[in-house]
Amino acid sequence: MKSLDGRHVCDAVEPGFLAKVAVALKSSVFAPLEKPPTCKLYIIMKGCARYRGSVRGLGYCWGALDVMLTNVGDVMPIPRATSIDYLHVAWVDGQTLRRIANEFPLSRHSLRVWTMINGIKEFMLHTLRSAPAEERAKARQWVQEQSAARKNGTHVSAKRKSPVQAPSPSGRRSSEKFQLAQATSFFELQQIMEKRLENVDAATEALDSRFDLMDAAMRSLEQRMEVAAEETAAAAERQEAAQKRAQENRTAEAQYVEERDAAIVAASWDSVCKMVDLKEKANPVKDTSRMRVLLTQLKHSS
Repeated sequence: MKSLDGRHVCDAVEPGFLAKVAVALKSSVFAPLEKPPTCKLYIIMKGCARYRGSVRGLGYCWGALDVMLTNVGDVMPIPRATSIDYLHVAWVDGQTLRRIANEFPLSRHSLRVWTMINGIKEFMLHTLRSAPAEERAKARQWVQEQSAARKNGTHVSAKRKSPVQAPSPSGRRSSEKFQLAQATSFFELQQIMEKRLENVDAATEALDSRFDLMDAAMRSLEQRMEVAAEETAAAAERQEAAQKRAQENRTAEAQYVEERDAAIVAASWDSVCKMVDLKEKANPVKDTSRMRVLLTQLKHSS
């Protein structure tokens, strides 16, 4: 790892350490608009995600600082990634990473140096975001002066006071943060990122609002699809029942016509008897016994 002026900061980790970390990696898949949990080191294997206002693709890694500093969430907010499509990642947690690092002293030293430098960098960036606009303008001017001095080959004093001034002593924790900002060369490391700080918050809020609208639209679409599926299933059931009733009616009609035609052809008196109730009834209004007897005789004689 090197600084912007080309100075060597920390050594690379050992191959054996990388091999053991690769073996310890686990895989997960996140659905669109899902947020992977924090405090894990992620590597994108397939798909893409939105992280820190940009779209990240294959091979991008995030969460290293969250893994190495377990209490970073108490000092500054931890950025979250949001999957854009189905996101396939490989990940390892901090406990596993530190356990493997204990077996490789050189790698552990490099990780601690990297964590110290990047922790200060992220903390100073978070502090600068909360600084007033006037102090941020002074910081930008200071960065431009240092950049011009490096191009001209002149010496830039390390003891020069940072343009970010500490607030009033009323807030002790806030004063300590600004004192730490003054004691580091943060602006030398972050001069490229400083040009985008004014638009980062607005762009992030705009992206969040767009994704919220997309999430609401997807939920509405899913609900409409569920209702449409239920209506389609009900219509299919009604159509199937109607077809079944029509088939039963056609079968009954065909059987009736067949029996009627067969009775007419075989014997006309037999068909007449089928149309008349020949059973004897108790307490009839009229005496029809003689008629029943005649019809029975004609039926058997034909």
